[in-house]
Amino acid sequence: MNKKVKGSLYLLLASACYAVMPVMVRELNKELGPIAQVTLRLSVAFLIGLAVLRKQKHITHISSLTDLCILAIMGIFGYGLAIVLLSIGMIQAPINSTLFLFSVNCIWTSLFAWLFLKEKMQRHTWLALSISIAGILFLFNPANLTANLIGNVFALLSGILTATYYVGSRYLGRTKSSIEITVWSLGFAALSLLPLMLLADMPKQQLSLYTWSIVLLFALDNFLGYTFVNKGFSHINAASGSIILLAEPVLGTMLAYFWYDELPGTLALIGSCLIAASIVVASFPDRRKATDALDTQTGL
Repeated sequence: MNKKVKGSLYLLLASACYAVMPVMVRELNKELGPIAQVTLRLSVAFLIGLAVLRKQKHITHISSLTDLCILAIMGIFGYGLAIVLLSIGMIQAPINSTLFLFSVNCIWTSLFAWLFLKEKMQRHTWLALSISIAGILFLFNPANLTANLIGNVFALLSGILTATYYVGSRYLGRTKSSIEITVWSLGFAALSLLPLMLLADMPKQQLSLYTWSIVLLFALDNFLGYTFVNKGFSHINAASGSIILLAEPVLGTMLAYFWYDELPGTLALIGSCLIAASIVVASFPDRRKATDALDTQTGL
């Protein structure tokens, strides 16, 4: 199995982990606000990751200041702040608009990978990106993006910040294990959100055993999802990887149908098919010269 196929499979597993998250968000909303639930699940996910690293005897000291800064940016901005902005965006603007603006992070990822990693997109990647954008338009069918401007801007910023996580993961994947990247970024994300929770979103009542069980499951899902992401980006270029991760809304649509009996419309089905096609195209093998470009880079 070549590296790109292996990376694609890891990212599809990550998408499956992401797809079940909205179900757990709905369950946690019964007792927890958005910042509190994100902070708790990321903190627990961080502890799970530490336990895994300790069992593997793989706890390492990050000696490079550059690597530490990248991990901090990934955790604080590319994950923690990105989730908060997306949550606020969904409150301030229609969900279909915010999810569309967030999902175009594949464009930002491609741009950042070209600027900072010198990864050039090949013809089939450009084709996959074009098909995926068409699929996103059909799937979410956004309308009047200039209305509810604050919420839509927050969603767009969330997508841009998420792209920084993907590019950072691609860069660090050359020298760090996927679990290391996951644990360090989770730690920075949880630490950055803790003051926000204490100031603005502390739980107002004692949490039930059911809620704690969902937090634990969500944390495990978070840990697995981002470990798969980081593992995937160690095998595949950032642009193709971000397109493959668009499998998440497709799988989420299917899950909503089976779990909540939410039947997708015709446009959503067309969009899902287009995204599936873009994932297949993005998984095509790269030319050797292009795939080796990152390995010759000595820094950002």
